[in-house]
Amino acid sequence: MIFDPVQICAILNEERVDYVVVGGFAAVVRGSSLPTRDIDIVPSRVPENLDLLARALTRMNAKIRIDGDSVPTKIDGAFLANMPFMLNLVTDFGEMDLTFAPAGRAGGYDGWRAGATLETISDGLMVVVASLDDVIDSKRTANRAKDQAALPYLESLRDELRRRSREIPNAITMYQTAHDRKDVAASLAQFTLDARVVDDGRTYEGIDGVETFLRKAGSEYTYTRTVISAEEITAKCWRVTNRLEGNFPGGQVDLSYEFHLEGELIARLTIAP
Repeated sequence: MIFDPVQICAILNEERVDYVVVGGFAAVVRGSSLPTRDIDIVPSRVPENLDLLARALTRMNAKIRIDGDSVPTKIDGAFLANMPFMLNLVTDFGEMDLTFAPAGRAGGYDGWRAGATLETISDGLMVVVASLDDVIDSKRTANRAKDQAALPYLESLRDELRRRSREIPNAITMYQTAHDRKDVAASLAQFTLDARVVDDGRTYEGIDGVETFLRKAGSEYTYTRTVISAEEITAKCWRVTNRLEGNFPGGQVDLSYEFHLEGELIARLTIAP
């Protein structure tokens, strides 16, 4: 059976459904290499959102999944509102589980949304993805055999991500994360008022110049970013190597980002191959 979680999310987004990706696919987005054959989402139970969700499911030709069989059913907002906990589905793009109250402390949509972040899963496609902490807590609470098997690896992955986060200064992490989601205001807040950015041979001076750089860099291409390495080369100077993959010429490039900090903010940023 085909499994295309990107297409599932694309249709959900096109229908403007409010949802959080949880479970195994959320872990994959966070860096897990564990295989998964379905996508789990926690939708908002607001009636208007359930109507949008029903429309998206109809587009996917969703059927109820029972003991490996698919059962055609008319799915509308009222039908979804009557589902207390979970609805297992099979769609034209693979298996999908709607879980309204997953195991764990996060509870329903609002709790999962609080710890989630917006992540890019394909060119131009961003989705709200549960935190790894919440995924781990849910699996620990559910305590199924497959969850117990996955927990040591997921906990190790979480600890490694935390270690990396502690190593890289907060301003750099906040800038890169905000820039990934094209949030100019949040990116700009990580720079000093007299900051300077050098990119592609052009220099941007002061806070207005940095804002120009951010808007230009965020509008030219769509891409995903992966941190390859990070090191403090001198006091208050960090070099971070990012791998960008997107719709620019060549499709992939490794770039060096050299950050000079003043206090807790970025004073200079030089981007070079």
